[in-house]
Amino acid sequence: MDKEIITRQATTADITRILEIVAGARQKMHAQGNPQWGQAYPGRVDFLTDIERHQGYVIELDGEVVGVYALVAGPDINYDKIEGAWLPASDGQYFAIHRIAVDVHKQGLGLATHTMHLIETMVQTISGHEMRIDTHEVNVPMQKVIKKAGFTYNGIVYMVADGTPRLAYSKILL
Repeated sequence: MDKEIITRQATTADITRILEIVAGARQKMHAQGNPQWGQAYPGRVDFLTDIERHQGYVIELDGEVVGVYALVAGPDINYDKIEGAWLPASDGQYFAIHRIAVDVHKQGLGLATHTMHLIETMVQTISGHEMRIDTHEVNVPMQKVIKKAGFTYNGIVYMVADGTPRLAYSKILL
């Protein structure tokens, strides 16, 4: 890709743009029959909490905010129980990727895949050895991104908030 893609910590000044991106992604997901994100989640409070906890990030393409995600240090209560098995990690510590979305007008440029590589580099820089992510079974575009980034399918986890199942993936970093 010829354009400059970076990821940086989100700030409260980014919240309006983050919510625009998420609204577009939510609308597209629902149009494709993907109920992963309801009407309220993820919402303003979720992203403001991510920012406050220094776990919220934006994706920039040539200086324009075009995506968002959260990188959360484990343990993650949603990943405590799995039908299947997580890959054996060297130290049991991991980072979970949540709430990832790319502006619907910028999809197809490889931004999500490139961002996954940037996240991996960031996790390695902070001495992380494992990444985890989950997605809805009908979210085929995200499943493709996850697999392309080298994650391994591990089984099914259930969201604590509502009990819905998610496909769970992990990647061990060397």
